Amino acid sequence: MDKLISCVLKESVLPILIALVTYLVVNRLGEWKDRQNNCKLGVAIIDSLLEEIRTGLCLMTSAFEQAQQPMSSPPSMLVPVASWSGMTTLPNEVLLRVIAVSQGLPNCHFHPSRIRSHCKNYFDHMCTTYNEQVKHVGTNPDWRVEFLPLLGDEHGKGPYLMATQSVIKLLEQTKELLNTNSKKWFPK
Repeated sequence: MDKLISCVLKESVLPILIALVTYLVVNRLGEWKDRQNNCKLGVAIIDSLLEEIRTGLCLMTSAFEQAQQPMSSPPSMLVPVASWSGMTTLPNEVLLRVIAVSQGLPNCHFHPSRIRSHCKNYFDHMCTTYNEQVKHVGTNPDWRVEFLPLLGDEHGKGPYLMATQSVIKLLEQTKELLNTNSKKWFPK
């Protein structure tokens, strides 16, 4: 009887256990690799967004400085928006990873879990409005009246400059969270 039990364990239960353990290990490694790849993809996407938003911030800051000078010409450079192709710019897998790594962070207005919304607002609302102002500035001799409320007061604290800086900070924070998460063995 002992030989029969030993034979059954050896011939049927042991291979099933080995297959189960192998499946679990391979599955876990696949999930780990997917998470790591989603983090890397998120960082690459954020880098391209940051490049355009920083360029936009420089152009808006320059336009603000031009508006402060009485004899300066109006701005003519449009802020770039090529990296943004709607809500699909950040794939669902990347967004889910961002939501996972940002859990537990203090809730603030520019929280990483709302990265799609804030990028959409920047690219679809702010950039569109700003670029329309730049396109029509040549037809308005008093172009400063249109630009100064968007860009700032005498201290440079206008809604567009402040919001752009907040989006940059959000993207930098999110990039750091994804970088850190991609290197963890037991992530969130």
